Parts: sequence; structure tokens; C-alpha cells
Amino acid sequence: MSKARRNQRKSLRAKRKANKTQRRSDRKEKRFNARDQRKTARLSKRQANKLSKIYGDMSPEEINELNAIQPEVGAMSAELRANDVPINDEEDTIEIASKYAVMNEDIEDPVEADDVEAAYSENRDPDVSDFEHAEKRSNSRSALKAGLTGVTAALGSYFGDLKQKQASGDNLTPKEQALLDAKRDITKQAVKNATTFNLQQVAPLLILAAIAFFVFKK
Repeated sequence: MSKARRNQRKSLRAKRKANKTQRRSDRKEKRFNARDQRKTARLSKRQANKLSKIYGDMSPEEINELNAIQPEVGAMSAELRANDVPINDEEDTIEIASKYAVMNEDIEDPVEADDVEAAYSENRDPDVSDFEHAEKRSNSRSALKAGLTGVTAALGSYFGDLKQKQASGDNLTPKEQALLDAKRDITKQAVKNATTFNLQQVAPLLILAAIAFFVFKK
């Protein structure tokens, strides 16, 4: 066999090995991402109870609507902070979704901006009593809960369009790209945290197994 032929075969083997490694890496990343999506796409029981205390009892349908946008909450929070929009509670999906929908000029407001302001702002008219202020805040939060279907539908359509635009290879605006980058980074960090947590759980067991091996070997 000629030297050129051997080099060609060697190159092909190296290429197949690299492709196999890449496919294995891609499959692993997809599994991590899928697991992370499943984790982030469900409100915890504690979080759901917390929202019920703020907005009143949440129906299963309303919880499902919040779950539908849960994977994007981190990216929405990042953009809100980048635009200096305060977030009172990072676990309040309704607050984050409502504020994001109102702030984003590409989304036709599904709820009233005045309700968003009244529901979460600490500022109030000094001539208004504490009771009136609390009542107005409560009424505004009830209005936001009532408008939840419109908010989640608008956000679902917006994020769906962005994903389709990216998949089609169309040029994204800087804001759109920043939003998708934020979601990607948050997902990667969640995967990293989950992996680190698993290693922290497994490491002590490995140490104990090693000790047991040497003890019984003796």
C-alpha cells in the first residue's frame, strides 16, 4: 500500500472518529437541554402556592399557561434588567411576563401598562390612603391574572417567531439576538449547575467505595 493511500485511510479514520465524538457530544447536550427544559417548564409547588397568595387561587389552566412560558422567564428577566426595569420578585412569573409584554415594542400590549405600574410600584399618591393604595394594587393584580391568557399567548407567539426566524437563517435584530443568547446562556448554566450537583452527590459515594475496596482487600 502506498504512503499516500495509508495517509488517506488514516485521515478518514480520524475524521470518522471526530464525527463520532461530535455526534456523541451533541446527543449528550440535547439530553441535558431536554432535561433542563423539563425542569424549568414546571412551576414548583412552593412557587405556585406563592403566586396563589399574591393573585388568588390559580386554576390548573392558569398554571399550565405559566408553565408554557417558564423556559423563557430567565431570558425575559435578563432583558428587563438590561433595560433597567425593576423586578420585585424573580419567582413571580406573572410579574415578569406582564412587564416584559408591556416593555417589548414588538408585542401589542395584552394588558394595560397602568395595571402593571399599579400592581408592582411602591410609589403612590401621598393623598391616597394606605387602604386605597392596597385596594388599587389588589385590583390591578387581579386584572393581570385575568389577562394571563392574553399575555402567555402573545409571548408564546413572539418567542415562536424568534425561534423560527433563527432556524430559517434570517438576520436577527441585536435585541432579538441578545434575548436568544440570554436564554442559551441561562440554559447552559442550569445544565452546568445540575451536572455539578450530581457530581457533588456522587463523589462521596466514590470515596466510600474506594475506602471499602482497600479495607476488604486487606
